[in-house]
Amino acid sequence: MRKFRLVFLLLISLYHCEGVHIIPTESEIVAASGSDILLECFGENPLSWTVPTNDEDAQAGKNVTSYKMNEGHHKSALKIYGLTFVDVGYYTCISDNDETKDAKIYVYVTDVNNLLVYNGSHLYLMELQREAFYIPCRPSFSNVKVTLWNEFDEQLEEFPFDPHYGFLVNNPKLTNSGIYTCRASFPGYTNASQNISITVHISRKYFIHIVFNNLLDVTYPYAGHFHLQNICSSSTPFNLD
Repeated sequence: MRKFRLVFLLLISLYHCEGVHIIPTESEIVAASGSDILLECFGENPLSWTVPTNDEDAQAGKNVTSYKMNEGHHKSALKIYGLTFVDVGYYTCISDNDETKDAKIYVYVTDVNNLLVYNGSHLYLMELQREAFYIPCRPSFSNVKVTLWNEFDEQLEEFPFDPHYGFLVNNPKLTNSGIYTCRASFPGYTNASQNISITVHISRKYFIHIVFNNLLDVTYPYAGHFHLQNICSSSTPFNLD
């Protein structure tokens, strides 16, 4: 009875709040594998959802019910049936009239047979030099320990880890290209691993374009300080674009 009263009071307060709000109000929740969950969103305008796209063909069934409430506010309910590890991730409710107004909740799924969200297939990533990205080693639930290894079987500890996203490569270099392995462990159960091939390309933003006498047109990759001195002599000045 007390729990019902608290939920009722919470609903009343949300009706009179500005912005977008989700029930449950926690930033993340943990659900059992195979279970169903209900996410409810409230806002001043019509609402829509974005959901994880780990493996759309294998994800649990979903049903969205949206309607306008008597008080002039809107509600959208997302029901998810038979959760599995591929349903792990952020569920975001967005105001259709203003995409800057949103609320999100992270859903974990306790699946001891699938400790990683991506499991059993080789991933291929193509990234750009100097543009931060995450190596997507994500646990299916928060108690899973995740580590990152290189192709020489050396554990890498220089990349910060966020269980919602993976390992952050903050300033990628060409030398970060290679094969990485995510390893996941949970006491009493079989460890899991995931191979990820990463290729880091030179970004066009870091090229210097040089034109000599309107005849020789050269593009150089730029990877730091660029020093140009006494390369050649010419009666016609050259320019740097």
